[in-house]
Amino acid sequence: MKSILFSAILAITFTQASAASFDCAKANTPSSKQICSDPELSKLDDELAVVFSEARSKLSAESQKLLVEGQRSWLRFHSRLCFFDDEAKPKDKKASVECQINEYRSRIETLKSAGSLVLGVKKIPYFQGWVDINAKENYSHAEKGEFILFEGTSPTTRALNQILQPMVKRLNVGAPWVYHGVDVTYAGQDIARISTFLEGASYPPPVIYFSKTLNRQLKVSDVFKSPAWTLKAEQIVVRYLKNTRKGDLIDDFKAGFRPKLTDDFIYNIGTDGFSFHATDDVEFKVMKLEWKDFSEFLTPLGQRLSRISQK
Repeated sequence: MKSILFSAILAITFTQASAASFDCAKANTPSSKQICSDPELSKLDDELAVVFSEARSKLSAESQKLLVEGQRSWLRFHSRLCFFDDEAKPKDKKASVECQINEYRSRIETLKSAGSLVLGVKKIPYFQGWVDINAKENYSHAEKGEFILFEGTSPTTRALNQILQPMVKRLNVGAPWVYHGVDVTYAGQDIARISTFLEGASYPPPVIYFSKTLNRQLKVSDVFKSPAWTLKAEQIVVRYLKNTRKGDLIDDFKAGFRPKLTDDFIYNIGTDGFSFHATDDVEFKVMKLEWKDFSEFLTPLGQRLSRISQK
């Protein structure tokens, strides 16, 4: 008797304690047959069943509904993605198996994050995926979204989910393959880092820093006590551009870099500084600034952020 996870989840109800098992002799879809016929896929299916069950056990009944909803979407997604190419033609067996293996491994790692804490509240890994097949026009479009939501009704949960929930939406950007996602990680003290990802973007999208104490997204004024920090930043960047013979980008930089103290703090904090997207130029995308050059402008919270160490 072999546990076919995708069938089990599609059949599951929220009141059931465990999913059913299915005999591989009864497998009747391309995905189920492939899982049963390939030893590595079969092993991964068993592992995913265990990890999914463990993930459910860490969450409340309400959160389990989101987890199961996301899992159903993942099952439908990979069952179509792994059997059609970009021209809506059937994939060969080797490519199909490799695709399923990759999707299983990725999903297993994602589910392991369920119930882990950030700022004292539990993570709920959520998935949305679509595969649109147009055989007449020889075209297929796939979109994969992996997100984090949070459990409960605490002020921290409500504030975080208010930021995160609008990100859980279909992009419809028109590309054959789109992968986007959101993760939330602990960034020291009472700060969480919300990272977004969009495959194919020319440079990383801005990050968001959330303060549990303030119960909101950080503003520039939470980090810098004076707008004069922008003048110091301009001096450093202009000097860099001149030294690297990219002085023609100075005007573009100044036009795009005019943050106000009331703006959201969207800069990427690293081990010894922070970075921002100085221009859209291919040769010069991200500029890193060191905290030590801005010590006179930092608020107490800014000083704490300057001590955050992230890879």
